[in-house]
Amino acid sequence: MTGADIRIRSAVPADADVASSLITMTPGGLPDLVDDLPAARRLARAAFKAAGTGFGFDRTLVAEVEGSVVGQVIRFAGSQWNRTTQARTGLVLLRAAGWRFGRRVIREGIRHAAASVPIAWDSLYVISLAVLPERRGQGIGSALLRRVVEEALEARLRSVSLDVAVRNERAIRLYESEGFVTVAEERAPPRQGSPDIASIRMELAL
Repeated sequence: MTGADIRIRSAVPADADVASSLITMTPGGLPDLVDDLPAARRLARAAFKAAGTGFGFDRTLVAEVEGSVVGQVIRFAGSQWNRTTQARTGLVLLRAAGWRFGRRVIREGIRHAAASVPIAWDSLYVISLAVLPERRGQGIGSALLRRVVEEALEARLRSVSLDVAVRNERAIRLYESEGFVTVAEERAPPRQGSPDIASIRMELAL
């Protein structure tokens, strides 16, 4: 597949179904937060449809092949990950979680935040990058990443950064092939039935 076969466009709320599936495909993300895939997709759908959240459609690019969405990337400048954005993201996730998963979302959200490396204000941070399993290995992830790099250069940002689960070896190889290097580790032991947190912060200096 060539770059000409891949169309990258801004996402719209109508992309919510495929977007929620893509968001929850990456290891170490929302499924770990609630330990229930249908609930994780419900949270992802709500956060995607709500503009201004960390997962909002307004921060998302989707890749299309033959008219169908096959991948996406969600990104924002570190300066945009402020208290307002964090609070809005948390509130939307909590409302979508409902009484059954609400307490776990709060507990795990605090735990993940404590283990995370702060996002540099002058970095374009990728919070989610995913491609449908049947479309992997066709250059779609690389095309989305390169579009993000172009945006960061145009915005005169210092770097592009992202977090990836240590167990997501395929993604790590992709990022390394695009010039990303590991700059920090993020770890926390298992707790109250929740899996351990084991991820790395990777960065591409511009």
